[in-house]
Amino acid sequence: MGELLVEKVSKRLKGFTLHEITFNVEDKDYFVIYGPSGAGKSLILEIVSGVLPPDSGRIVLNGRDITYLPPEDRNIALVYQSYELFPHMTGFENIAYGLKVRGLPRDELTKRVLDIAERLEIKHVLDKKPYEMSGGEQQRVAIARALVINPEILLLDEPTSNLDQNLRIKSRILLRKINSDGTTIIHVTHDIGELLSLGKNVLIIKDGRQVYLGKIDEIINNIRKIPEIASLLGIYNVFEGTYLVKNSNRIVRIGDLELRVLFDHTPGEKIRIHIPPETIFIFSSPQEGTSIQNIIPGTIEDFYISGTYVDVFIGLGSILLVSRISIESFNRLKIRTGKNVYVGIKAASVKLIE
Repeated sequence: MGELLVEKVSKRLKGFTLHEITFNVEDKDYFVIYGPSGAGKSLILEIVSGVLPPDSGRIVLNGRDITYLPPEDRNIALVYQSYELFPHMTGFENIAYGLKVRGLPRDELTKRVLDIAERLEIKHVLDKKPYEMSGGEQQRVAIARALVINPEILLLDEPTSNLDQNLRIKSRILLRKINSDGTTIIHVTHDIGELLSLGKNVLIIKDGRQVYLGKIDEIINNIRKIPEIASLLGIYNVFEGTYLVKNSNRIVRIGDLELRVLFDHTPGEKIRIHIPPETIFIFSSPQEGTSIQNIIPGTIEDFYISGTYVDVFIGLGSILLVSRISIESFNRLKIRTGKNVYVGIKAASVKLIE
């Protein structure tokens, strides 16, 4: 069981201040802490794990106050962004380290290491040193080292940031499986793809302050009610649709809208896509001879001005799309509610959420 309460936790460190962070993580939850670089995400993990004490507030794990307990007495595992493997140890020795410190008998230690290595499909690297492993193998060894002690909560600090796109997708599949097997996970990221594909609940922080706490689907389904949060996340334009192939063209159908895309998938399957708002063009008239594959008529329903850019809400039949444009473009296009426009979406801009 891994249920966590973080209540009004504050910390000042090297000129940065974390301000009264409060959240609750339920047992078997996949909880994401999201925000830009320097927001304080990793600092929260270090406080929860016991690496650093808070200046104020409390941390409760399964009803037990652990605020000032040392890391070894918390049964919480932390995997750092750089994995922090011991370079002079083999994969086996790295995974076994926590068990050895706890004084497990050799036979039980070996069995647990082999079991977790088989579960994470890394038995082939048990005799290798970290420099002989790929980035994905190093990541799995680090996660195995964390899981082998049977932690109540697994903390992940930007776990896929050092991996290429293919390995990131495989890593997400692995993390989903670990969570579905019953492990409570708290995952720090600034990657919108990880947030959408992995998280159930989210804490969003900026400049050390909590700006949103709740379910990810609530943001997606209520972007017009909380535009500040959707704007911070760049979480606009997440849709469910059906993948089709028509006349050799790859298509995603969303309601009564069909978009040409570049990615491959199984025809007829339901999928989730994301169209980054900054990749969407707005035109005042139809475009002839353009290389943009999707040109769609729509009507401006609303707009939200934020600093140097504007998020424009455009109705395309039953679909509400958001385009992010500069203040200059906003003025040039003479954007106003009710204006008829044309939206341009390149096929390459439609991203599959794995």
